Amino acid sequence: MQVKVHHRLRRAPTRRGVPEPDDAATMANGGGYLEPLLVSRIEDRDGRVIEDFSPQDPDIALEPDVAYTLLDNLRGAINRGTGRDIRSRYGIRADVAGKTGTTRAPRTAGSS
Repeated sequence: MQVKVHHRLRRAPTRRGVPEPDDAATMANGGGYLEPLLVSRIEDRDGRVIEDFSPQDPDIALEPDVAYTLLDNLRGAINRGTGRDIRSRYGIRADVAGKTGTTRAPRTAGSS
């Protein structure tokens, strides 16, 4: 399988312990990157739209099947992994994905 990776996703999400917010949003958006949009529209006091800042079509940062696989693995960290206690501790019932555990220690295939 050949995977095309958007420049924003080339850094390892684990380098700082958590994925960058735009990287996580891209995975959740099926691999489509959207530039963050702070203001969606401006209206006057009567509700007339003065300016509309609709989002552009997303750039394809990851193939959809790759984005789904990444997202599913991150869901697994919460549903079956070391983050599973978050549901009972905080009563979370929503679809949640997350990354747990970070190490700065170098590892090789033979170490545990």
